[in-house]
Amino acid sequence: IDRGLDRAGVASAAIVGVSFGGLIALRYAATRPARTTSLVLVSTPAPAMTLSTEQARYVAYPRLALPMFALRGAQRLAPEVWAAHETWVSRARAALAHSVHVASAPSSPVRMAAWVQAWRETDLADDCRHVISPTLVITGEAGLDRVVPVASTLEYVKLIAGARHVTLPRTGHMGLMLRPEAFAEAVSTFI
Repeated sequence: IDRGLDRAGVASAAIVGVSFGGLIALRYAATRPARTTSLVLVSTPAPAMTLSTEQARYVAYPRLALPMFALRGAQRLAPEVWAAHETWVSRARAALAHSVHVASAPSSPVRMAAWVQAWRETDLADDCRHVISPTLVITGEAGLDRVVPVASTLEYVKLIAGARHVTLPRTGHMGLMLRPEAFAEAVSTFI
């Protein structure tokens, strides 16, 4: 993040982290307060979130679990696409756009498992105590986020002094992609 800001010639900026990227944004804000003007955490797992049995299997056997992980991802996304879009055509377009995005940026199951393990070994609750930037926590609706429970993300409102919360209606974990205008409005209004 430092290199990116330096290349852009920017001394400080609003740092936005989505899902697991929120953990990285949190760490950055805690360790680089002078470079963080504000922090936005979006559907980010809580510092002490425990893995489900299914998630633990993904971490233990990342390559073997990839097909099931992909299938479950599609199953988790379907209700959210349905809620975010009102017509069959717009739903199909959103699902196709997301599929193209995922296919164009393939993930590494081994790296993902290593990141999860590193997260579990880091005291992110302590990082929360060191965040001094204004902080916004964004979630979707509790019944639609099937990746990170909303209650988990809401822990940041308690852990970071002065943190505020906004819910994006008609979306869950994928609000950034499924309701980009609402997401952009929430972030830009806060910043």
